[in-house]
Amino acid sequence: NRRKSFLTLNDVIEIEARDISGFEHDAASFWWSKEYGYIKYQLKNGDYWELKSFVRNGKVVFRKD
Repeated sequence: NRRKSFLTLNDVIEIEARDISGFEHDAASFWWSKEYGYIKYQLKNGDYWELKSFVRNGKVVFRKD
């Protein structure tokens, strides 16, 4: 198994969430990996969601330690 922390991935960018045409949301920012997609959501209140593992074709290809 390839074990990684998303902080060590080379393809991660942080995207700041912005209000669009009056559409309100609780998101503050997103972390995106070209290989794994969304790996973290940060909410305005400080809560967040992080990807813990990614399984592709039955094999764990990402696991956050």
